[in-house]
Amino acid sequence: MILGWDGLWDAIVELSPIGARGRAARDLLISKYTAWAESQRMTVVILREPKEDNEPGMIAVKGPYAAGLLRLEAGLHRVRDAEGLSAVARVRVAPWTDERAGSPGEGAQGAEGRRPAGRQSSAPGWR
Repeated sequence: MILGWDGLWDAIVELSPIGARGRAARDLLISKYTAWAESQRMTVVILREPKEDNEPGMIAVKGPYAAGLLRLEAGLHRVRDAEGLSAVARVRVAPWTDERAGSPGEGAQGAEGRRPAGRQSSAPGWR
């Protein structure tokens, strides 16, 4: 978890399938992250719904510290189904720092979560 201003932002999460069975991992992870965010009273917006098996999916998680909480999820995830077959998906997480998208955490926090004027984000991009 990343605390402070760098972790306060909303998050963009991209899930890319790896290999022939990657679709199963991508779809499972999208549903898990969506369920987790909703349990944390965060808002989930589907930004890119995959049309084909090899396309990545992308969601936005809006809420206080979404980027900080999800940052550690970046990397490769291997999941197994009931038959014991494994599938892999790559997860990338970036803070949503675009001012047009609203203030950090605005989905659940409102104006209190606004960054002070003149403060620039030092948050790195995709992880």
